Amino acid sequence: MQALVHIVAAAGLGVVLSASLPSVSLAAEPAASCPQLTFVQRRVVEKADQGMEALRQYVFVTRGTHNLYLMDVALVLDEWRAKARCQEPAATVAEAEQRSVAKTDF
Repeated sequence: MQALVHIVAAAGLGVVLSASLPSVSLAAEPAASCPQLTFVQRRVVEKADQGMEALRQYVFVTRGTHNLYLMDVALVLDEWRAKARCQEPAATVAEAEQRSVAKTDF
């Protein structure tokens, strides 16, 4: 009898866990369909959003380390911005989920 109780409890736990998983996988799905940016590409997009002068300074300062040149960046900046914008909604969903989980942890 006790074994039956354990089996039913485990099955109930499995149902609860499986019901909660689709919401997590749906939130992660848009991020998986977006192309990933490297750290340098993300930084270039951030600096470009701050303005041309910030971008020029970043490229100038890091040209030796990252092998960046302003003319090369100008050719691919729109593509990198599109990739970054694609990842933004997924990032905000993930942050909101982390905040809601943090509120429920005691």
